[in-house]
Amino acid sequence: MEYFWKVIEDQDKRVESELIKILENYGWLGISDVGRLANGVIWSTIQHSSIKRKVYSFNVSIRFKKRIATLTI
Repeated sequence: MEYFWKVIEDQDKRVESELIKILENYGWLGISDVGRLANGVIWSTIQHSSIKRKVYSFNVSIRFKKRIATLTI
């Protein structure tokens, strides 16, 4: 049983790493961007992971950068 949880933990770390890369590049992907199912998967991954603070700061930072870009045009 210990091996099982080790495999799950390793897989979770890989998924979290990929999600961080996606959020750094694209920001939060809403339902209109990726669909309801994918949006739910993103949310569930964040909700049940150790990256909640990181994701929040990425999201706020990206939204802020996009807002500033629209104000300076």
